[in-house]
Amino acid sequence: MGLLRFILAYSVLLHHFPRHPFQLFNGGVAVQAFFIISGFYMTYVINEKYSKGGKGWVSEFYVSRLMRLFPAYIAVLLVILAFYHHDDVKNVFSADHDVTPQAHLVLIFLNLLVVGQDVWQVLIEHSATGIRNVPVDAVIGFLGSNSLSPIYILVGQAWSLSVELIFYAVAPFVVLSRKRLVFFLLAFLGVRFYFLLDLDSFPNGPWRSKLFASNLPLFALGGMSYWIYCRVKGVAWSARLGKLLLIAGLMAIAVSVWLTGGVFLFSGQENYDELRLWLFYIGLMLAIPFLFSYSAEKRLDGFIGELSYPLYLVHGIILGSVFGFMGNQADGVVLLVASVMSILASIVVYQLIDRPVDKVRHRWAASFRSAGMPGALVCGGLVSLVVVMSAVWAVREDPLIAQVAKIEVPYLVETVGDRNIVRLGEVHYVVRHGVDVDWRRSDISSIPGVQRFAGLDEARHEAEPFRDRGAPELLESVGMANVVRMGKGYYAIRHGVEVDWSQKELERPGDVLRFETLELARQAARDMGISPPP
Repeated sequence: MGLLRFILAYSVLLHHFPRHPFQLFNGGVAVQAFFIISGFYMTYVINEKYSKGGKGWVSEFYVSRLMRLFPAYIAVLLVILAFYHHDDVKNVFSADHDVTPQAHLVLIFLNLLVVGQDVWQVLIEHSATGIRNVPVDAVIGFLGSNSLSPIYILVGQAWSLSVELIFYAVAPFVVLSRKRLVFFLLAFLGVRFYFLLDLDSFPNGPWRSKLFASNLPLFALGGMSYWIYCRVKGVAWSARLGKLLLIAGLMAIAVSVWLTGGVFLFSGQENYDELRLWLFYIGLMLAIPFLFSYSAEKRLDGFIGELSYPLYLVHGIILGSVFGFMGNQADGVVLLVASVMSILASIVVYQLIDRPVDKVRHRWAASFRSAGMPGALVCGGLVSLVVVMSAVWAVREDPLIAQVAKIEVPYLVETVGDRNIVRLGEVHYVVRHGVDVDWRRSDISSIPGVQRFAGLDEARHEAEPFRDRGAPELLESVGMANVVRMGKGYYAIRHGVEVDWSQKELERPGDVLRFETLELARQAARDMGISPPP
């Protein structure tokens, strides 16, 4: 099982390699397989260990899982932040981000707590499709489209950890009973296939491969795998069958890589609900009990499996760094260097973080059980702490909030034609209609279409020539000229002449003439059609 987990993690690395010369598993399929394996392990440890520990075991389980995931995640997050700071890369923890205050708070929360990153990925991928969806449009409208950038989630692949954490939250109440597990499976299969039936609103990519509700059935398949294991464990032939399945699986992967470049690759749009994939999911569910029977006591296999999680975390920053230094080298060389560095970094994370934490996490988690502290209280306290930290950071770093004491809210004084007069503090601005102004900027007057004045009278004097302006409207074409109405005036404009309607002076002798009535403009247009240009 450890070797399988490592192969799946390495498949994700290959999937994210920009110019991969080959793949193992398709990266998305590898993550789906991870969920099945995780469902097996969680069902196994809950039934075999935690639930037999007496009152308070749910608290112990929660704390143990948090300590398993977060130390390595936070370490990788800090390393990425250090790289971003060194290279002056804009990110959600820097002061030069360009997201709204509410999105800033949400993004800090997501990066620190992880939960919800799957939903964020759904929003990012859905918005890229251009498909209209009322709830998605409402959320994006509230948060601002600028926030939907992958750069603001520092450990991009951590969306799958969000799905894991949501399953951990419900697992103690589901996996102890086969009936509840089957109900859980059928309920969330219904959610997954609801999205399949409404592709006009829920495009395949995000809704059936990223969202937690669509992935929970895979954990349930893993849970059912445990109940199969209960029937075959201790049977002499189960370990031998597991060995044969492992050898057959490795051979199948090798042949697929040799013939097609990888396992379960897509020639077009990715669809994780193809029949061949569901056959694979069910086949993996049936194979896991025998693979586990064969590999459970093998220390080397266990060590290799322990490297899968840190490899999954670190490969993104390693790939980015290697490509930054060696992007012009041959793909095979770059991949070899990136692979070796990622594996070495995984060993470092395991030896310096995962292994020391693992020695104490079960003992520390057990202390919550003995103290009788409810699991919900533990998790609720941790979540509340992160929320408070996120809010404090947002208030401290957000440029808009930081300047509230210095800047007043922009106020529309009046509209003159196609110009707005806006007061900001003691200063007045004349703003042409249609100009988008970021009032947080210190150089607002440098924006095209915006002029700055010390007093209201000066601003009004500047705007007065535009009083009769509106949107130009083409009325008719007469010979070689157009007749255009704008505001209260009519213009005769020779064909081929470009007019900048934002200017004060529009008239140009022989080419652009202004009149008070439509008939005069028509006559001038006729004259332009029979006389040569000056």
